[in-house]
Formats: sequence, structure tokens, C-alpha cells
Amino acid sequence: ALTIEVHHQNHQLLVKLAARSLARFVEVSLTGMDLILSDNYFDVPAGRSVSVSCPWPPGWTLDQVRSALKIRSLYNSFS
Repeated sequence: ALTIEVHHQNHQLLVKLAARSLARFVEVSLTGMDLILSDNYFDVPAGRSVSVSCPWPPGWTLDQVRSALKIRSLYNSFS
């Protein structure tokens, strides 16, 4: 299971992901928006967190970002 925090800071979208167990090949996306993230398809080690960022989508609110946010990992390809 991943814990996800989303923040808007200095015109950046910041996504912090934490894992209780190893999460392999994590992908972050927003439905309806092409993102260029600081990293994507990364691992989140057990008991650790990873943060990624990208420019804030123009005209989007924090609620819109939270609703459109999609997080997938290798685990999702088997379930």
C-alpha cells in the first residue's frame, strides 16, 4: 500500500509517496494531462518515501489534481 501526499508549492506539483512494503516501477500520471515529472517508473523502498515534482498544470486546482491523480505500480499489472 502506498500513502500519497499532494502539494502545490512555487508553481510546482509535488507528490510524495511512502510504502509499507517495496513498490516496484511506480508510475504517476494525471488523467487528461501530459506530465513531465522529475522521475517516473521508480521504486519506493519499504518504510521509505520518494518525492517527485513537475510544473503545476495551468488552470488546475488542488482538488482537480487530486481527482485526476493516478498511481500505478508493478503490483497493479497482476491484480
